[in-house]
Parts: sequence; structure tokens; C-alpha cells
Amino acid sequence: MKIEGNYDLKKKDLSILIDNKNKCKSLKIKPLENFYDVCIFNSITSLDLDVTIDGYLNSKHEWQKKFYIRSISLILNEHLDKIHALMSSHFYNFILSSQIFNSIKDEILSYRTSYKELNRRKQSLSKIRNEVIAHRSKDAEQFIESLDNINVDDLFNLAIETQTLLNQF
Repeated sequence: MKIEGNYDLKKKDLSILIDNKNKCKSLKIKPLENFYDVCIFNSITSLDLDVTIDGYLNSKHEWQKKFYIRSISLILNEHLDKIHALMSSHFYNFILSSQIFNSIKDEILSYRTSYKELNRRKQSLSKIRNEVIAHRSKDAEQFIESLDNINVDDLFNLAIETQTLLNQF
């Protein structure tokens, strides 16, 4: 199975987002810069997930699948760290008080709920990140046991859920 990640289109969108952020920066519109930061990080994570999901689906060996799943856990963990910091109450206050977002306020608030649900899984992602991708364990047997016990299906489903959210944002 081959997933077409629309890499060229997503890269073009990313360039547009960066240009827009730079315009906001030159106009000193900090809250709008922060909005574009959220969009840019979402786009980067979406591209990374395209690559790792494609790699996972095309893996022929269990070790390859676990490598991609471990990479996905790292991507998701780091993304949630960044997005949680960026999507603060200041971010939402700006969205709710700015007329330019009137037509999409409800959608953005629904994303807030979705991100809160994703953040509930953050602790388990951090544990996986630290134990099986960041190689923080000094105990080789514990490391192998953690690799063997990784729940591939749950993490893959989480990647798909996140990718769906990112593609809608």
C-alpha cells in the first residue's frame, strides 16, 4: 500500500504560511504570528507523519514497523509539547476576540478539544519516547523488553487520528 503524502502541495502551503508569518512579524502583529506558528508546526508534523506512516505501511519486517512506530511516538510527543505551549489561553483569547476568525472560530475551538484529548495520551508518549526512541535506559534487557511490549496498533491509530486532525486544521 502506498500513501501519497502530497508532499509538494504541503511544502507549498508551508512556504505560504512562513511568508504570512513574516508579514505579520514585519507589521508587529505578535498574536497573528503565534497563530501562524501553530499552523507551521502542524504542517511540519503532518509532513513528518506522512513519511513515517508511509514507511510503516510499506515495512516488510517487524523491526522496521517498530522503528517507524517509535519515530511516530517521538514526532507526536514533540509536537504536543510545542503545540501545548503555543495554543495557550492567549492564543484562544486572540482567536475569540478577533473578527478575522469569526467564520472559523467554532472549528478552532473544536481543535482545542481534540488537542486536549491528544494531550491526555502525552504521558504514555513521553514514556515511549524516553524508553524506546531516545535510548534513555541504561539497562539493555529493559530496553529490549520495552521494544517488545510497544503497542504498535495503538500508536499507529493515534498517528492516523493526529494526521486527520492536522489535515483538517
